[in-house]
Amino acid sequence: MIDITFKRHAKVILVGEHAVVRGYPGIVAPQHHLNILCHYQEDQPTTIIGSCHKTQWVLDQHFKQIWHIIQTYFNQPTRPFKGRLHIENHIPIALGWGFSAAFSVVMAELGCYLFTKNVTPEKIYTLAKQLEDHFHGKSSGIDIAGVIHTDPIYFRHHHPIELIQIDFDGYFYLCHSHEMSPTKQCVQAVENMHAKHLDEKMALATALVRSGLTQQGPEGLVMTEEGIQIANQCFYDWQLMTPELISLEKTMKEQGAIATKVTGAGGGGLMLGLWEKPLKEIPKNWVPLLTH
Repeated sequence: MIDITFKRHAKVILVGEHAVVRGYPGIVAPQHHLNILCHYQEDQPTTIIGSCHKTQWVLDQHFKQIWHIIQTYFNQPTRPFKGRLHIENHIPIALGWGFSAAFSVVMAELGCYLFTKNVTPEKIYTLAKQLEDHFHGKSSGIDIAGVIHTDPIYFRHHHPIELIQIDFDGYFYLCHSHEMSPTKQCVQAVENMHAKHLDEKMALATALVRSGLTQQGPEGLVMTEEGIQIANQCFYDWQLMTPELISLEKTMKEQGAIATKVTGAGGGGLMLGLWEKPLKEIPKNWVPLLTH
């Protein structure tokens, strides 16, 4: 009888949001201290359990559709789910950490395990992307790739994944705005603007950050700073900043940040800050990213 567990981590997009949906590049980094576990037991009575109220709500609202997508992907007849599924989730939901991507990946892994003997990373990625499309309407795949890979990556659709060897002198910290990020609505709002020049502006930001992250000394820091600033301006131009995000941006700069930007879809969620030196005291609820 099958008794198996799959585990994946959270992710944070550094640059490339929204533009990446239309084929432009982006950079995403893992956040290993947040994770999700999917435990399946075939011989147990059928139950689908989430480890907290919000996770259970997601399962109650979405699991039937998710299971249907998985069965369709493998050309399986539509049958009810059987067995015990326990989702132990430690990734905040709708806050920019990639819960939907991580959940999609572990469910894709379970589907691959149950319905095919030939499990490949490509199958897991393709199925997981279809599952995330269910949540967001249109997924670029960058979040899925960020969950699958254990190192920071440079992502561009239909191009090979490139690992980024971080070798620069800056320090990133993340803080949440306490506003949920409405990903689907934000993606649609940007889509409706048809602002190609902003996609190109974000691509420039990605190129600068990609170069900056791999260079020690002032030059690497300056390029990363400029890229982060350009990317953040895109969120202003897309009208995805909120008063709470703007207030948090101001707080980070008062704490010495040389650049800040929203990370994720915008409209809430996480704010990323860049510092030249590590903070002596990390404020409550702030989290370091890409620690040295």
